[in-house]
Amino acid sequence: MIIEVKRLATAVHYRLSPPELEPLIGATVLEVAKQTPGLRLGYGKKLFELLPDIDWHKGQLVRQLTGDGHRVQPLALPRTAIYIGDDVTDEDGFAAVQDDGVGIVVGTRGAIASTAARYRLDDVNDVRLWLTELEALLRARRSRPGS
Repeated sequence: MIIEVKRLATAVHYRLSPPELEPLIGATVLEVAKQTPGLRLGYGKKLFELLPDIDWHKGQLVRQLTGDGHRVQPLALPRTAIYIGDDVTDEDGFAAVQDDGVGIVVGTRGAIASTAARYRLDDVNDVRLWLTELEALLRARRSRPGS
């Protein structure tokens, strides 16, 4: 198991743990969340997250960065938000860009069957390839006269 201490959360990754320990890990993390005021428990693929018990998620951050929120100054560029993620914890981000951005889930259909993302790439290598092609397209577009 890997415990990742983030700035505002703690993630407990158990994908490397023996399957027979998963119930014990889950029960332990749930008990920590119950006994710690101000924490809530989040779930992902082979992941538990201990998060501040506030109404905040990745989708709200996306909306603030793109100018649909209220706290963060929006980026002062013409833009389209692209949100790429590989877990159920990314669904709020996909939902935030659904109307005027691009949501891309990474993984095969079996891994994440139901998603708010409009597009799907199979793995990280496909993401790299797609981003490389997008960068080349944007560079070519900028270098055209009158662009």
